[in-house]
Amino acid sequence: KAFHPFGLAICSNEKTKDFEFIFNCIQIGLKKINKDLLKPTALICDAADAIKNGFKNVFGNSYNQIMCWAHMKRNVENRISHINDKDIAKEILEDIEMLQLCNSTIIFQLASTLSSNIVSNWSIERDASSINVKLFVTEPTISLKLWTSSCRWATSTKDITCIPNDSSKQYYIPARDLQSITQVNLDKYENKNEQLLINSKNHLIFGNYLSKHVVGMATRLKYCKPPAAAKTVPIGEKRKRGRPTMVKPALPVQ
Repeated sequence: KAFHPFGLAICSNEKTKDFEFIFNCIQIGLKKINKDLLKPTALICDAADAIKNGFKNVFGNSYNQIMCWAHMKRNVENRISHINDKDIAKEILEDIEMLQLCNSTIIFQLASTLSSNIVSNWSIERDASSINVKLFVTEPTISLKLWTSSCRWATSTKDITCIPNDSSKQYYIPARDLQSITQVNLDKYENKNEQLLINSKNHLIFGNYLSKHVVGMATRLKYCKPPAAAKTVPIGEKRKRGRPTMVKPALPVQ
């Protein structure tokens, strides 16, 4: 048999001190009957800060907060009911429902942070009905510096291994000064902990979305064509300061 503490409290104002008193009473009761203090790993509640803060003051920070989905969904439905376009309202609710089903704390936090940033930084400024609306770009911006480093990398003599599957291709690139990858190293790489792969991808995905390897591979595969100015620097040399010589003929006055 297991001991399951149960408490019932009726609050009129629901302040932090009220919930702190309730949770602390459980610990006091356990002491009186010579039981180990409660060490909860999860808190299921609505979005009231008073409950969360009262719980934290008694049990500390080592727990996962799980919000009551029924409360959450009703609040979301009340908010999106003011949206005239019902299709957009439906999509918003479906996105939130999908996020709610996430079973990874790390992915949930990343997705919720990304969604918050989209709302706060993009949605208002890019409202199509706004006078000074900011437009989304359709292609990534590649600086001349990135083009140059990508061209240097693309013209290197590294042997790149391509492993295709049903829907995509994976390219394995030798690191640092290595010129090729053996099958033994490929097998070791694929057997590594998946978390290592996630960490390496996050640097690219949540960074600038581009690197010299991505642009360089696109150049090798002829998916893109670098500008002429990026190819005027020999491998191993740094670009000189000032305007590239290739643009001089385009200037009306020198």
